[in-house]
Amino acid sequence: MAMAIRSAFGGKNSRGQPSVTNRAAHLCDAQQAQSPGGIPPSREPWRWSTPVTTPYEPKKLSPEEMAELHALPDEALATAQEAAAFLRLKYNTLSWYRCNGGGPKYTRVGPKLIRYRMGDLREYAKGQPMGEGMRKVGAAMLAARTAKAEG
Repeated sequence: MAMAIRSAFGGKNSRGQPSVTNRAAHLCDAQQAQSPGGIPPSREPWRWSTPVTTPYEPKKLSPEEMAELHALPDEALATAQEAAAFLRLKYNTLSWYRCNGGGPKYTRVGPKLIRYRMGDLREYAKGQPMGEGMRKVGAAMLAARTAKAEG
């Protein structure tokens, strides 16, 4: 008796087969029938993708600008791009240091501007130990440079 009552209602908890006449035609079924590849035009994956953007690339500093940067006093403020060039780091590495801790001390001027004191950059650069491999390469480059200058 309970089975007959359940199937008589025909609701979503019914155990009987759903009626074909109650099934509403979905718009996406019609669109799939019209699309040549079977995918409706609004659902094509290549239309979902975001536009291709180029990653941020800071301005490259010329040797003259780098010399000016090194000549600045300790209290002078440098932009993040200049600080990255001074430390020979990528701009994104410096921003990662700011977000996750580490790196040189920085100052926030206003809500968005980030500046680095040149004294803090010099202090940070002194505190970074050089690995054994880099020490050997540096010594070899210095020896080659002095040999070239002598002869």
